[in-house]
Amino acid sequence: MAGPLPLKPVLAPDETSYGLDVYCLRAHLLTAVGITLACLVAVLITTGAAPATPEPVGYALVSLGLGAGALRAARRMRRVLRSFPWQVCRAVTVRGRLGAPVVVLTDPGSGLLLPFSVATTRNRFQAADPGPEAVLWFCGDFVRGGVVSLPGGDALVWVRPLRGRAARRAVGRAGR
Repeated sequence: MAGPLPLKPVLAPDETSYGLDVYCLRAHLLTAVGITLACLVAVLITTGAAPATPEPVGYALVSLGLGAGALRAARRMRRVLRSFPWQVCRAVTVRGRLGAPVVVLTDPGSGLLLPFSVATTRNRFQAADPGPEAVLWFCGDFVRGGVVSLPGGDALVWVRPLRGRAARRAVGRAGR
C-alpha cells in the first residue's frame, strides 16, 4: 500500500452515469429475457408443442428473478449516487461464506475496517476486487451499504454491510 490516498476521486459525472446506464441496460435485458422465456414456455405448453417440464419454467423464473433484483439494485444505486459523494478507501477482498467475496474497506475518517458483502452475480465479482492497488471508491453509508467501484467509476457494484460473527471473521482475515 503505497503513499497517501487522494482526498477525492477524480471522477467525471459522465463515468458514473455511464456505469449506471450500463447496469440498468443489463438489468432490463435480463428481465426482458425472463419475460420472453416465460411467454414462450406458456405458449408452447398450452398449445401442446412442448411437454410441461420444469427446466424451461425454471430458466424463465431464474432470469425474471435476477432481472428484478438487478432493477431493484439499480434504483438503490441511483438514489445513493445522487445522495452521497464518492470516497476513496483502502480495500482488500477476502473469501466469505460459500466462496462469495467480502470487501473490507477502511473508513478514511476513522481508520476502522468495515466488511461488506458483494451483492452481484459471480461473473461480476471482479468489479469489486481492488487488486494490487488496494483501492476502491465507495459511495453510500457505511452502516446501510452503498456502491463500490474500481478507480474510474464505470463498473458499479452494490455492497451490503456484514454484521456479527461474519463481520468479525472477515475483518480478522483482512488483517492478515
